[in-house]
Amino acid sequence: MGTQHWQEQTEAQASEVKTAVVHKEKQFSDVSAYTKKFPDFITKQIQSSIANKKPLTLVLATSVKETGWPQQLKKELAATYGSDVFTVKTLSYGSQTTDELLSSHIADQIDQL
Repeated sequence: MGTQHWQEQTEAQASEVKTAVVHKEKQFSDVSAYTKKFPDFITKQIQSSIANKKPLTLVLATSVKETGWPQQLKKELAATYGSDVFTVKTLSYGSQTTDELLSSHIADQIDQL
């Protein structure tokens, strides 16, 4: 009787571990469908973010006029990868062009985030 109980307990625990591993593998394979055209280093960072439960920070530099697409991107990233993979920060820089922003060394400030 005691042996049967012990065997049932270990089988149940083994089943839970197998389910967790399958779920984790499925999560990575699901992500790989979306990252297959990304550079390898980005794919690895996304996989690491998922495995370590530490979100990647994505910084969007926009003009004041652009309000819709950053929110839409944030929603799509959450729907595709899950809400805990990316942290999206949106910074608005008025009506400056990309060239003007780059020449003002804004990239250095963004890198510090």
